[in-house]
Amino acid sequence: VVSMGKIIAIANQKGGVGKTATSINLSAALAEEGKRILVVDIDPQGNCTSGFGVDKNKQENTVYELLLDDCTINECIIRGVLENIDLIASNIPALRNIRYLHPYLGLHRPKDFEKRAADYFQTMFGIPKKETVAAARAAYAAYDAYKEDIRKTAEKYIDYAREKGMPIMVIAGRPYHMDPEINHGINDLVTGFGFVLITEDSVAWKMDKQSRTVLNQWTYHARMYNAARYVCTQEDMELIQLVSFGCGVDAITGDEVRLILEEGGKLYTQLKIDDISNLGAVRIRIRSLLAAIEARREQA
Repeated sequence: VVSMGKIIAIANQKGGVGKTATSINLSAALAEEGKRILVVDIDPQGNCTSGFGVDKNKQENTVYELLLDDCTINECIIRGVLENIDLIASNIPALRNIRYLHPYLGLHRPKDFEKRAADYFQTMFGIPKKETVAAARAAYAAYDAYKEDIRKTAEKYIDYAREKGMPIMVIAGRPYHMDPEINHGINDLVTGFGFVLITEDSVAWKMDKQSRTVLNQWTYHARMYNAARYVCTQEDMELIQLVSFGCGVDAITGDEVRLILEEGGKLYTQLKIDDISNLGAVRIRIRSLLAAIEARREQA
């Protein structure tokens, strides 16, 4: 009778947190103890496969074919990649036959976008240039209307807050943080503490461009910095920055937003979206911010 072996799954929704390194090193350590290991690399990037020294592009049968029932499990196991370690590699060979289109079309320069897009879509798809130009202009008009709607709505919220004597919170972050599946309802939590909430793109436009000590690689960086500068000019406004990882770009923008706010006499609060399994920690941070605001008000 063959007993069932143990199954250990290494999984995390984040990238760069050590899933591949943990899988390889844990497998090697268990193999050193004499255990027979089958590593199943189910990550489409196939980094675990590469980490074992296997060229994923040369494998005829991988976990991809296995999931599609194009091969049996025995047909895709690579025996003896290391002593006591077998591997089911990961790759998606069908991607080689997909034609990817990745032209660079900067949206920040409308006239240049019209010209480049018209040339590109005519060359690639035979679409008349006039149609592309008309579509681009209609899209920019819709985008401008959208931005104007955000700004006018924010003005109404600001007027309401000041009429009622309520503090105003500006939420700044990555564009996808507006997704309720990502932000965990932080907007409702913030307003539950008596704040009127607006987003950074509703006030950032009020500030002129200003050079920073860091490179603005994306437009949302500039929006956050300008929003932070604007908040510093408004006695009844505070700012919370939402970040996803807290490292890389988030670390740079966090330091810069903190610098702007602290130089302007404001408090800096950062909330890490991906670290939230419940909103208890967020409540504590917001209560701390409220207490600090009140303490500063009493000292003034």
